Amino acid sequence: MADAIDLVWLKKDLRLHDHSPLSLVAREGGNRQCIIIYLYEPDQLGEKTVHGSHVAFVNEGLVDLDLKLLGEEHTILCKTENGATIPKLSGGRINNQNHMQQVSEAIYRHEFKCITVCHAGAAFTFSSIHKKRPIHQILCHMESGHLKSFSRDKQVRRWCRANNVPIREFDQTGVTRCL
Repeated sequence: MADAIDLVWLKKDLRLHDHSPLSLVAREGGNRQCIIIYLYEPDQLGEKTVHGSHVAFVNEGLVDLDLKLLGEEHTILCKTENGATIPKLSGGRINNQNHMQQVSEAIYRHEFKCITVCHAGAAFTFSSIHKKRPIHQILCHMESGHLKSFSRDKQVRRWCRANNVPIREFDQTGVTRCL
């Protein structure tokens, strides 16, 4: 049987600095391989509070985090003096009318190297991974959100118990869910 892996499940927190699950894997992972995963979950995307701008923000954050994990100093995005995010271009001026289109295209073209990105439910995805390669533990942030995310988290906990996979949820907001 293949060696067990650690799985860092990115939910809403796509920062690199002070990201407890990523820090723990970096400190303690040692000899174990790790998968860093983000899930575009159909039931979560269908929630009425999820807007296209939220998905665009996540897309941008995933690309930025992937590049940072690769150690890339120059990301495809940068901030202007007024705080807007625009693509970095080699030479030339940014055309303000086209900069959002350029950002979208740069994000769309990005090939992930460090983060695995899937469009599927969490329990289904973890089960599929676990069949191919046993999961040693799942590390993620505790999320507080809508009822569908709460139901999803309970389903994942049930899957973890049934498969003897520990899940470690780290506090990030000071709000604790009672699961």
